[in-house]
Amino acid sequence: MLSVSPHNINESKRQGDSNQMKKIFIILVMAICLSGCASHYGSGWDKTDTTLAITGAALHVIDWGQTRYIAKHPNEHYEYNPIMGNHPSTSQVDLYMLASGLAVPIIAGAIDPKYRKYFLGGYVVLKTGLVIHNSNQGIGVAW
Repeated sequence: MLSVSPHNINESKRQGDSNQMKKIFIILVMAICLSGCASHYGSGWDKTDTTLAITGAALHVIDWGQTRYIAKHPNEHYEYNPIMGNHPSTSQVDLYMLASGLAVPIIAGAIDPKYRKYFLGGYVVLKTGLVIHNSNQGIGVAW
């Protein structure tokens, strides 16, 4: 027979809070790293390139949290991204978002500087649309 004591419940809550804080810390560090990569990768980055890259990284982190929310609520929402499928796990979401988040500044650094603003601007417009759409659908952010 399994019994649950108040001590076990409090310990579980503390562990959950600790895991939540770790996840938030990791996400913040990744956002800083992504923006740092974008601002220093390649040659010829100007203030507009850097601003677009940082804005895109911030929107990516919000989209990441929203996609994790979708993964945690499969009966309420589904993912539109065909690469992840309709109901990805949070691990699949994390892997995809990490890879795609790192790919953007690397690609931006590798393309011709005269096209970089178009690439990064398009990315910001896309991410803004996704975040707004998700928010309008009642999708929160879950870490």
